[in-house]
Order: sequence, then C-alpha cells, then structure tokens
Amino acid sequence: LVGNALGSVLSGLIMSSLDEALGMAGWRWLFVTQGFPAVALGFVMLFLLPGSPQRARWLSSSERAELHAVLHTWPPGQDGGKPHPSR
Repeated sequence: LVGNALGSVLSGLIMSSLDEALGMAGWRWLFVTQGFPAVALGFVMLFLLPGSPQRARWLSSSERAELHAVLHTWPPGQDGGKPHPSR
C-alpha cells in the first residue's frame, strides 16, 4: 500500500518535472527512468551469472549434477531421454 502511494507520487514528479526536457514528453521520461535500471541490471547479470550450473558456486555438488542431468536430457521430464539435439 505504501509502495503504491510512493510510486504514484514519484511517477507524477518525474512526469511533471521532466516534461519537455530534451524535447521528450513526461510520460516518455517515465518509461526511460523506470526501464533503464531493469535493462542495465540485465546486462550486469549477463556478466555476473555463471554460464552453466557447473560453475554456480552456490549449488552443492549434488545439485549441480542433478541440474546437469536435467539440462542434458531430451525431451525434458522423461526418464531415459536422448541428449538434446544441440549437444
């Protein structure tokens, strides 16, 4: 409830104070200011997250082995499945 109230006020301030700044309407500034952190965090996570379960330090060795088996079985969820065609 408090988050909605504060978010609404903040959005209104962004739209009114940045309206026509750099020739953009306030609602466009709202999209930029709310979307930029999500896009930036996506690029940061692209470099921070490991590329495979084998390199995930927070998983135990049994969890790594289980994820490896699940990801390399095709079709998913079926015991005795064949390796994925891309492997």
